[in-house]
Amino acid sequence: MVALLGLASCKEAPPPPPNEPPTASSADPDEIVLLQTQRARAALAARPADASSPSAGGDGGEMAGAEVLALLDGLKAGDLLGPAKVVHVGAVTHGSVVIDVEEGTQRGGIFFVKLGGGPLPPASSDRYAVYYRNSKAPNAIPAAALRTVCTSLADRLRGTEARVPPPSGLTAFATDQG
Repeated sequence: MVALLGLASCKEAPPPPPNEPPTASSADPDEIVLLQTQRARAALAARPADASSPSAGGDGGEMAGAEVLALLDGLKAGDLLGPAKVVHVGAVTHGSVVIDVEEGTQRGGIFFVKLGGGPLPPASSDRYAVYYRNSKAPNAIPAAALRTVCTSLADRLRGTEARVPPPSGLTAFATDQG
């Protein structure tokens, strides 16, 4: 599985113990980013053992449901977000929606949450914050390209957010998520 690990300037840390949600004890921005990274790792660990990896061309986990697809105006594998092609649109997991993308042989991921709390996102709409996941893998999409992908997703969200309610389970980037 591709190592997905964090946001810009995020510290690396081991995932939380199984079935134990991570918590943050302060409003320290590095601790908050680290917490969200741990949640993303926990979401990946919770995927079924037989789920294919996006890098192998598989589905990468649970597919987005109707609520997410409505908000994303039908975004699906093969569609473009900026310079990158969508590989997988995930369901709401641990309060966020993860979208795996590729650009040529490079891979990356972005996710969105409700706007509010957390570090300043690379892109946002009126209601949603869009972030990218850093990877140190040699085939990772560079951060600058992922910021463009985030902006493209935020633009797409702006087109639907006034008429489509947030998907169930989607939360803001917060220290008390569980």
